[in-house]
Amino acid sequence: MSRNGYFKKLPQSSNLLQLKQLKHQWEKIEIVPTYENIHLEANILSVNQSSQIHIPLNGLNFSEDTEYYLYFHNMIYLEENLYQDLDIEGKRMRLRPLGSYSGQKNTYMVKIPITPELAEKGYIAICFPEEGTYSLGEIELRALNISSYPEHYQKRMESTLQDLTIKGNEITGNLQTATDKLLFMSIPYSTGWRCYLNGNEAPVLNANMGFCAVEIPAGEYSVVWKYTTPGLKSGFILSFISCSFFIILLLKEK
Repeated sequence: MSRNGYFKKLPQSSNLLQLKQLKHQWEKIEIVPTYENIHLEANILSVNQSSQIHIPLNGLNFSEDTEYYLYFHNMIYLEENLYQDLDIEGKRMRLRPLGSYSGQKNTYMVKIPITPELAEKGYIAICFPEEGTYSLGEIELRALNISSYPEHYQKRMESTLQDLTIKGNEITGNLQTATDKLLFMSIPYSTGWRCYLNGNEAPVLNANMGFCAVEIPAGEYSVVWKYTTPGLKSGFILSFISCSFFIILLLKEK
């Protein structure tokens, strides 16, 4: 429990449980991709505009309760150009060379809508609009069962901010929950955000790869989110000192 007596640490397993449940919903489908007009050697692909990779769909039972994704492991564009696009059934997947930006993971996932035309064709076509060289570890076809999503949605809606107000750099609302939960906010994460529950500051968490969340113990709360640009106060102080020093020098010269 923290010094203000309001907040206790939620069980660590509470955040991991949802992740484990999601992993159990994924199903990796065994596939054997075929390569057309591609020179493949030691996971290095040399391609041109006529090159294609085909992902077979034969034998799959398509339903509204299942979504399909292509997952690319360790795919790296090896040329010197700024980027390269792949065409996946009309969708563009943009690749950048290794080391072209910080935090590069080289793993990609693309949702593939299974249309009647695609199901009849029987394979997903990955096309290369330009010549190039790629490193590719593996391509997976994954199926995600979404039949439980409506139930999860209803549960999420049981604990939402009520009387929501957004004004300037402040978001306010009221929340009531019978159990310990995470309050997720679809606002970009920044160290400039502060969250107050009944006037007491709660740690802001980085959730879902770049959004804000806060741990909410069971109870009733007045929730206030406030944003202050990081470094704004320090920048103002430094600017004030610099201007003052400059004015003193001018007066001294006169």
